[in-house]
Amino acid sequence: MANDRADGQDQEPTDLMLAREIRKLDAEIQPTRDLWPSIERNISQTPQRRKTEFGNNWMPYAVAASLVIAISSLMLSTVDRNQPSSLLMPASYTIDSVSAGYLKVRNPLVEQFADTNKHLAPETLDDLYRNIEIIEAARRDIELQVRQNPENTRLVEMLMRLHRQEIDLLKQDYSQAGLSL
Repeated sequence: MANDRADGQDQEPTDLMLAREIRKLDAEIQPTRDLWPSIERNISQTPQRRKTEFGNNWMPYAVAASLVIAISSLMLSTVDRNQPSSLLMPASYTIDSVSAGYLKVRNPLVEQFADTNKHLAPETLDDLYRNIEIIEAARRDIELQVRQNPENTRLVEMLMRLHRQEIDLLKQDYSQAGLSL
């Protein structure tokens, strides 16, 4: 076993030997000749790629344009603008279902609003409830207009915006400092 140790010390693993030799090298090795002239020559001899506006790469634009045209023509051929849509529901049914869904969301919020803001000054509460009454009257007026003009999408959008505003008002906690009307 003593011989094995002596033999093992004489034969050092190659990775340790390489590591030791690498450590002996200088940190920065200077080339034996100036390399820049040959680098410049190679760069100047290699043709540089120039960017072009469309060049040979026009195919993706053509495919995109074709898709836009195809989808537009499909939409125009399936929608007949002169005929009233038979898929539209009667305005009264649509408004009734929208109002019913809205009231399901609104009514619990009214109770929550009253409970959250019950500690406010009476004049502030009066102002808040007056705003809620104004929004409610406007909602009734717009619903009446939508029933009379069911094809008017601006009225429907206005009604949806009014619903959102009232719900936002009801979600507010005005008892927190810094919040105002």
